[in-house]
Amino acid sequence: MTALGYYVDSTCHPDFNLDQRVDVAALLESEKIYGWRLVEKALDMLNLDRSVLDEVRSLWRYLCSYVHPSTSSFKEIASRDLAGFVTDSFNAEIARELLKTVDRVFDLVYYIILKAFSRML
Repeated sequence: MTALGYYVDSTCHPDFNLDQRVDVAALLESEKIYGWRLVEKALDMLNLDRSVLDEVRSLWRYLCSYVHPSTSSFKEIASRDLAGFVTDSFNAEIARELLKTVDRVFDLVYYIILKAFSRML
């Protein structure tokens, strides 16, 4: 949604009202411009370094693997004893992995915000 909002706001005429901007967003969706294609279009407008784009793409794929798990992922989950996930137990490995991912996400979010709105500095 953030990429969609940024892309629409950046490409629309400044005098467009909210209804007109929503129409542009609907048009993008009807043209099948959403998901990574939309994120990439929005990021391209920022002229980011290739390494940053590669990191965003890598993180996008990683997070999508959790949001849209494959059949093999479901089978693996189904075969595990997940009792530890429904009790008050703590798994340090899972916590570390989560914190690393959160750090990657926020590093990129802050970088992109500062790049997009550098006048704030």
